[in-house]
Amino acid sequence: MCQRLAVPFLLIVQASLGYCPPNALRTTDTSAPSWLNGHLSARQRRSSHSRHQQRPRGTGRRGSSSNPSTCHATHLHHQQGPGRNQRAGSGSAIAAASGSGSGGEVGCRGDGGVTGAAVGGRRRRTFLTGLRAKRVAGEGISEEQEKARAAHRARLAATPKPPPREHVPPPPNTQALNVVLTHTTADFDTLAAAVGLAKLWQDERPDDECCVCLPRGTHPVVKRFLALHKNLFPIKALRDIDHDRIFRVGLVDAQRIDRIGTAASLLANATEVHVVDHHNEQSSDINATSIVIEKVGSVSTIITEKLQERGLQMEEAEATLLALGVHSDTGSLTFDSATARDAVALAWLMEQGSSQQAIAEYGHAALSQEQQSTLTECINNLNRTSLNGATVSTALVQLDSYVNGMAAVAQNVLDVTDSDVFMLGAHFPQKLGRDPTHMVVIGRARPRVSKVNLDDLMSNYGGGGHRKAAAASLRLSSVTMRGGEPATAAGIMQDLVDRIFVEQISELEVAEDIMTAPVQTCGATETIEEVSKVLSRHDIRGMPVVDEEGKVLGLISCKEVEKTVKLGRQHELVKGWMKEQFPVADAQDPLHEVEEKFIKGDLGRLPVVREGKLVGLITRADMLRQHRFYEGLHYENRAFATPVDSPVRKMLANLRKTLKKYDEE
Repeated sequence: MCQRLAVPFLLIVQASLGYCPPNALRTTDTSAPSWLNGHLSARQRRSSHSRHQQRPRGTGRRGSSSNPSTCHATHLHHQQGPGRNQRAGSGSAIAAASGSGSGGEVGCRGDGGVTGAAVGGRRRRTFLTGLRAKRVAGEGISEEQEKARAAHRARLAATPKPPPREHVPPPPNTQALNVVLTHTTADFDTLAAAVGLAKLWQDERPDDECCVCLPRGTHPVVKRFLALHKNLFPIKALRDIDHDRIFRVGLVDAQRIDRIGTAASLLANATEVHVVDHHNEQSSDINATSIVIEKVGSVSTIITEKLQERGLQMEEAEATLLALGVHSDTGSLTFDSATARDAVALAWLMEQGSSQQAIAEYGHAALSQEQQSTLTECINNLNRTSLNGATVSTALVQLDSYVNGMAAVAQNVLDVTDSDVFMLGAHFPQKLGRDPTHMVVIGRARPRVSKVNLDDLMSNYGGGGHRKAAAASLRLSSVTMRGGEPATAAGIMQDLVDRIFVEQISELEVAEDIMTAPVQTCGATETIEEVSKVLSRHDIRGMPVVDEEGKVLGLISCKEVEKTVKLGRQHELVKGWMKEQFPVADAQDPLHEVEEKFIKGDLGRLPVVREGKLVGLITRADMLRQHRFYEGLHYENRAFATPVDSPVRKMLANLRKTLKKYDEE
């Protein structure tokens, strides 16, 4: 009984010290104890015996995974006990047995080199006998023994390592690998879509391995999310992907090679390449098997719809990640790019168990220390340019290293300033002490500047994105300005501002561009009853009161008319009931000033004058048309904004006079 306990104990000690007794390589049915044979399968015993009988001396290979029955394999099987039919000799198995992950760094050599199996067998037996005696007596390892172990490790470290194994393509029946790529600096939308597509592919090809690869970097909030959730998703590092096993490669939330960095090398090994994106303004430079581009607010929405069609059951973490993807790219359904499909996708993900608590935690992350410093620098160095009714602000900062989450900084600057468009330029020195060559530009715009398209703007420098959110990354050394002079960071920022005002909002929209004209009016000496008939006939709720020269005297609305009818005073004159204190807009007032007058005056209509005379009227509906909030409104209103002396205006004026005479009769 003591012998049975002592032998496995010795084997464990030898494995931990890196020793390999010669007889450990020959644990066959005849030479191994019966209790040890019980822990080895018949196949392992036969393969161990046949290899050591047939292999010539000096031809072994240290650490080779083709020799499963090494000394570490024997020790590993003994430590694991029965029922663990694990492939011995692999890097992970050797790491578990000997503390080394190098795939057999401490092993048994047959090429004449010195290893644990050939160093002083007699001295080793004496050392182990003494160690066993001390351990049985309850004593620890002495300082002399520690020195002996250190000397042994030093000899092993000094042993020349074998040359790297030549690459051999896997056999045809090797398990295929399908990889889904995110774009560089991954956000929630691209990560969620990648995880969802990998789930679809795994269901479609259950015998293949499917994984997600993040080529380079993540947003800070995504990094914080993955710190706790990474093991819940099939994420694999780029360096760990076996290129020769690749069958299918997917790319989500991007469709250009420059968006995936060094992961572009995977495309050459793929039999199939699939692209899924929602940026329909861009063009792809990838020779893909299939490209799916749909106009929705988030690419996670497209993948969510596919998962729902397939009838796959979602895990809570998967549903939460996809919901975060939809929330992040649609601004929780507040961006103008959001669609009804995004809302339906979010509703289904909630049914699948997405965690609202996790979405609240990671959906609106606080700025990091570096982001706060950059935000302060941006506000302190803000440059404003106002033209054509729009304000474009820029900030140029120089950073010693890249700050993750610059997009969040740009959005915060737009939120806390009165800018319509904000562009953040950050340039970095290639090495500290040298001139900056790398530059990143991030743009954000408010929905009210409907003509601004940042995606088109950034495409001039190889970037892109959405109409109101886009970015570009460039090398100043590879850019030539429009005048032919070398590019500078300040020059790039000024060029972007110029392009906005010249190419996108070159014309200033003013009051006369959206006003309704001609206008139905009345005189101050008309009765309320007469005005009531005109309002009812033309289905309007109010009108200006003018004198014979066309100057505005006041405003009368249905509200005043209804009040006089209730009081039985509808026969009184308009001048006794009209509103005399009200703002007016000049025909050349910019629209943002017109809107401010609506807000301050709390009016339903605003007279437009030129040289003191009435030329038109702007209603709330006209302002809504300008914002283009609702598709049901008729947005083209220029037919009514014609010059006063035009034939159309004269015809409408004559018609108005005829109708007025009819009302008088």
